[in-house]
Amino acid sequence: MSKKIQSYNLSKEVIKAVTAKADEDGRKSSDWLNRFLTAELIEVEIKPAKTATVKVETKFNFKSELLSLGVNEDVLSDWLKVRSKKKASNTKTALRALLAEITKSGLMVNDAIEYAASKSWSGFKAQWYFNEENKNQQLSGRTSGNLSACEDFING
Repeated sequence: MSKKIQSYNLSKEVIKAVTAKADEDGRKSSDWLNRFLTAELIEVEIKPAKTATVKVETKFNFKSELLSLGVNEDVLSDWLKVRSKKKASNTKTALRALLAEITKSGLMVNDAIEYAASKSWSGFKAQWYFNEENKNQQLSGRTSGNLSACEDFING
């Protein structure tokens, strides 16, 4: 008697059920099928049914993305409140633009977000940061000049 090889295209549910029953009986899945599904010993090749591949897109989360980049949670929460009040959108596009500007500034992501939160900015532009830093340096220069003049006056 020659063995007849026959192929079946089984669904994933059938394959799971056959595998579970075979495990209970301590047999291979194909042995279980041969014994219980046919009177003759037919070698069965199990092929999973062809199914359409569905791309599952994970939902984007602005806050989670920034946290994963090392932004302090408290600082981020404060900044997101500013963004919310100013009705700024928290999209992938907004995040890409934000990260591009932070890169231009040379700051770490956490430092840039903290700076933006302290200035109540809903976003961050490298040029805004540079402008603010230039103002601070000019003020610092004036302050040291004023201190010098005061010391000269006091010391006579």
